[in-house]
Amino acid sequence: MSKATIIARFASALAFCLCILQVAAVAQPNTVKLPKMQFNRPGEYDTVGYKMATELAKETTGLLDKEINPSEYYVGPGDVFHLFADIPGARIEDVQMSPDGKLVIQGIGAISVRGMTLTQAEQAVAVAIRRIFKVNTVSLALKKVRSFKATVVGAIRKPGVIPASATDRVSEIIDRAGGMMFNASLRHIVIRRDSSPPIAVDLMRYLSGDLAFNPTLRGGDVVYVPVASEKGNIEVAGEVGEPGKFEFRQGDSLFTVLRFAQGLLVSSYLDSIEIVRFTGRGNEIEHLYVSLPSANIDSTASTNNANIPLEIGDRIYVRAKPNWLKQRTVAITGEVRYPGRYAIYQDSTRLSEIIQRAGGMLETASLESIQMVRRRDMYEGDRELSRLYNTPITEMTESEMRYFKARSRENPGIMSVDFRKLIEKNDLQNDIVVADQDSISVPVKKNYINVLGKVVNPGRILYHPEYTYLDYITLAGGFGYRSDPGETLIIKPRGEQALAENTNLSIEPGDNILVPEQSEVKFIDIFTRALTIATQLITIAGIVYTIVRK
Repeated sequence: MSKATIIARFASALAFCLCILQVAAVAQPNTVKLPKMQFNRPGEYDTVGYKMATELAKETTGLLDKEINPSEYYVGPGDVFHLFADIPGARIEDVQMSPDGKLVIQGIGAISVRGMTLTQAEQAVAVAIRRIFKVNTVSLALKKVRSFKATVVGAIRKPGVIPASATDRVSEIIDRAGGMMFNASLRHIVIRRDSSPPIAVDLMRYLSGDLAFNPTLRGGDVVYVPVASEKGNIEVAGEVGEPGKFEFRQGDSLFTVLRFAQGLLVSSYLDSIEIVRFTGRGNEIEHLYVSLPSANIDSTASTNNANIPLEIGDRIYVRAKPNWLKQRTVAITGEVRYPGRYAIYQDSTRLSEIIQRAGGMLETASLESIQMVRRRDMYEGDRELSRLYNTPITEMTESEMRYFKARSRENPGIMSVDFRKLIEKNDLQNDIVVADQDSISVPVKKNYINVLGKVVNPGRILYHPEYTYLDYITLAGGFGYRSDPGETLIIKPRGEQALAENTNLSIEPGDNILVPEQSEVKFIDIFTRALTIATQLITIAGIVYTIVRK
């Protein structure tokens, strides 16, 4: 066979297949189109959690959550029963319900139990047996629960037919269908059962402990999970276990929604729980206030009339008790015997008490360098400083420049306390009242003087009580090139500074000696300044000359 013949035959076969498909499409114009698969939003799909939930759902198929109530359990095809009757030669036999809803019992016949509860089925079997035999006892016990198919549709990951048993609840079937989508409704799920009215399912009520809102299924049930409405919410905020927004359903009450929010905390202020409600056309609000005797909703529900019905869009606010168990503490670190955090009384605990409770200062503590920071004042806003940060220096006035420099050098939150006077002289002026979140840092004593700036060998030099600032400069190699000895500064650890040659400040451990550089004078600056002065003198001379001539 030639290559051209093979290609011709392949083309003919392909054309024939296309014609068949086209005819099939015309013959089935009402073919149902399956919806596109939906997925959770980014970050909302937990693959590990989904896998565990799916496996757990399979493992729990047919398991009972409690004993079956014979008056509530409806028998169906596939159920297997133990039958006992006290007839001569009493026996126990297994009987399975047929697909058409009958129990076929040897020697008795077929008994229809379709649509009956287990209790009703037992009574029907007893009546049928007593027609033939004189018996006192007839019992029909459920041995094996039937399995069947249920359909799950709507806002779930894998809609379709799901295997189920008569003891499975709606939530279990949904889990086997892959779980709900991110926008699925928990409160408006519906079971469609033959010609019966739809059965409402409310999984939020079920998760709050009410099993009746998560019913069991029957064969042929269709579980429909709708999409939740973003506008049909009630919000709970404040002192509850889980604040948030919850779907509204007609008949919701205050206690129902508080249960959704995991109840009230012990810190909740029960005298004035506020409900904000939209009225009119939704542009007006009214305020309702509810008082509860206890934070235990279950005990309060039966004794209090505050369980008022809610409306769509209501907002519930549960305030906290003022200063509920608020802990006020001060931290002290560094060279103290027992560093740590200490509880204080508001507006009464003083600094000396904190030091005493910390075991006092160690010998290695530098009293001059202790810093106390008031954290609540660290982030105070300064609109003037913010404005100056955005203002060019050339456009600042002299007073603005001074203010800007002073605030820029400031350590936010630092409290001005002389710890040496407080500890050595018990100076009450420095024994200030501490505040919550204050922190006290006690550094190690520094046994050196820091010489920096325009010296030959800047650095730290061991402290000697008899040395002057010139001695330390000499030990640092002396004044360096272009240094300005007359502007040498002594700077204390707390920021105090003064000219070294004109001060009576004694040099102490931890002090800094700064030797500045001579300011650089340029010819152009001298010329400009001289020209300005000459211009001013000529102007003055001209004015005087004009006055004299008059």
